[in-house]
Amino acid sequence: MDSIGTYSPSQLFDACRVLFPEAPIQQVFLEQLHQQNLKSAFRALAKEYHPDSRIGAYDSTRHTDTFRRVTAAYEMLSGFIRKRDKVYILQFPSQSGSHVVSHHHHPGPAGGRGFRARTHFNKAARNPNEHYYSGPLPTIPLQIGLYLYYRSAVSYQAVVRAIMWQRDMRPPFGELASAWGWLDPYYISVIRSATDIPGTFGERAIKLGLLTDKQVKFILTHQKTMQAPLGRYFVTHGLLNRYELEKYLREHSLYNREVRRGGK
Repeated sequence: MDSIGTYSPSQLFDACRVLFPEAPIQQVFLEQLHQQNLKSAFRALAKEYHPDSRIGAYDSTRHTDTFRRVTAAYEMLSGFIRKRDKVYILQFPSQSGSHVVSHHHHPGPAGGRGFRARTHFNKAARNPNEHYYSGPLPTIPLQIGLYLYYRSAVSYQAVVRAIMWQRDMRPPFGELASAWGWLDPYYISVIRSATDIPGTFGERAIKLGLLTDKQVKFILTHQKTMQAPLGRYFVTHGLLNRYELEKYLREHSLYNREVRRGGK
């Protein structure tokens, strides 16, 4: 990490916590962070805390300070990503001199003709810097992302990116709590700013006495019911086509059923 940036890992982790207060910040999160996700997080927070966006009475000092922290975190992580990706391209060039692979594809009609959809699908090449599993399937029930990994259909890193993408599709935790009258909008910023308290947004809210454990669990369950299916990530990013995904989904269902019955 230090070899491709001027910031220490702890500084980068702190910056991630500022921009992604609900995410579990670990090494893999930083390694798989994309510029697009970073921009989305920055724009949402900048819109909320920019001094010019506030009308009426509010704590201008607090919001100005938060806006500066958000901006500094974005600039730090943006510079880190540029340097990280530059080193990646230099160290792992493809035969054509670039790792850029087209993700445009023509999956065909949603109702069928899977073979035609498959033959017109420009599948992304396997990334030599990512880990693909090779070995027998485990004998425990698996979520679809891990099942695809253990079937060697996608890399471990792709599963991590898919989970992050899926989380980005969820309605924001704080907005749900506020819409249901459980959390005053002011306290959303208080929770986000409490970076000295470890944990997710919900865990911080519990520790601050702003939400109960039952309320947090209810919101998390509601978020999951509204999120996009994980498999959609692999199709939209050119890692699988619809025919392949549907086949794996059927196999996954049968596999988990057999494992639970003790048949594997």
